Amino acid sequence: MKAMAGKAALGDVKLHVLNGSLDPFEQKFGYNYDYVFVFKVHDETHKLTEAQTTYSMRLILQRLAGAGLETRMFYSTTRDLVFCKIRASYERLCKEADRIDLKLDPEVRTKRVLASLLLIFALILLVIGAVASIFVFRIFAERGRPLYEYTTLNMNGKDVPLASPIASTLNAIQIQVMNGIYTTIAVRLNNYENHRTDTEYEDNLIAKTFLFQFVNSYASLFYIAFIKSTVDVCTDPKAGGCIYDLMVALGIIFCLRLTSGNFFEAVLPYLKRRLRGKCSKPATPDDGETRAMSIVEDQMTLGVYDDMGVFGDYNEMIIQYGYITLFVISFPLAPFLALLNNYFEIRIDAFKLAKESRRPDPKGAEDIGTWMTILEIMSTIAVITNVAAAVFTSNTTFSGVSGDIKMLAFVGLEHGVLLVKYFLALLVDDVPEDVQLQLDRSKFLVNKVVFQIQDDDDDDLVKGNKIKVDLTVYDDDE
Repeated sequence: MKAMAGKAALGDVKLHVLNGSLDPFEQKFGYNYDYVFVFKVHDETHKLTEAQTTYSMRLILQRLAGAGLETRMFYSTTRDLVFCKIRASYERLCKEADRIDLKLDPEVRTKRVLASLLLIFALILLVIGAVASIFVFRIFAERGRPLYEYTTLNMNGKDVPLASPIASTLNAIQIQVMNGIYTTIAVRLNNYENHRTDTEYEDNLIAKTFLFQFVNSYASLFYIAFIKSTVDVCTDPKAGGCIYDLMVALGIIFCLRLTSGNFFEAVLPYLKRRLRGKCSKPATPDDGETRAMSIVEDQMTLGVYDDMGVFGDYNEMIIQYGYITLFVISFPLAPFLALLNNYFEIRIDAFKLAKESRRPDPKGAEDIGTWMTILEIMSTIAVITNVAAAVFTSNTTFSGVSGDIKMLAFVGLEHGVLLVKYFLALLVDDVPEDVQLQLDRSKFLVNKVVFQIQDDDDDDLVKGNKIKVDLTVYDDDE
């Protein structure tokens, strides 16, 4: 099959920029993609024009690759048209990529990346300010007379302070709100940087998201664990110092995150679908009888599974992993709650894919990519933070010990645990032996069935090497 670009002139290959709800592509085929490259396909039995011969599909794909535009997927909607989705920003297609071989200026890319970093660090400072304001509120609520009356509960003639739970609840709300706002900003910044491939695009988006959400999600916990005892008074020093405050804060933040996450992932989509079902009116024929919606019509009322859905699921699990590992010494119940949540999370995600959204586009992946690197980094940080909390924050493990002894204990314990972690990583295979055996078997079958690789001929092999090999099978052979 030969192909040429739609609306292509000799010496110039154009890109179709399709965007907007009134797009003719969407009107004709019922769905829309932001950026579509159109190939006009012709049968080889027909005589090709000079333009059709010049602009073969192979040449066009080579120009796309040379321009750094990675092809996402191909769709053949009619007999003679093929639509190819590519990874490029709308701004680039409109202003800079009229010709396929035009590349983005490296200086422009550098300026955009620097601008994104400046904005990200500004947002991180905003988060630090929000966390600081919450702790200032807590200090005034515990010590200030006007706020103390509103944040204290009288039970059986005894005042029960609620400043700590209220501050932790406000912090949990702040984390959720800021994470939601920043996710939208991070995607726009990543689009503005205009990365060459999907892999590069996703890696940079992961880095942006993790950098901000790490500070936003764990800043208050780091403050309570390592700074609060020097600038403020712990709520109950007899209960283990600031470890008690850390337990309360981590418990409230983690539980509220699990609750809100399940609500927005399971309950809210279900309510939306019920509302759409009540508002939608089935077609009424001329005889006045109401016609039931077909399966296809019913599925069209479902929401579209966003390409970023998998990214969001990975990001949610990474943040949860931080909550159950970074300060698990203060809240040992966190891993059990995470296990219980993930038991339902798997089923909620399966229900969301099967019942609450249209069928997503299948995508292959070799591994989880940059997420694995982040997990390794967080595991190392978790070792350091838990040992530091046990040595410096708790009043029960190293009470009455000098600072020098605590530092020596911290360095020794931290290095010891990291060494154990390193040796366990060496001893435990990344891929189990039985799994590797199945992978090798699958690869062998693909080579034989798909690529038609011939078997080695034993007779020719023996003749070529001039080696006499006894190929007889005996009864005592195992």
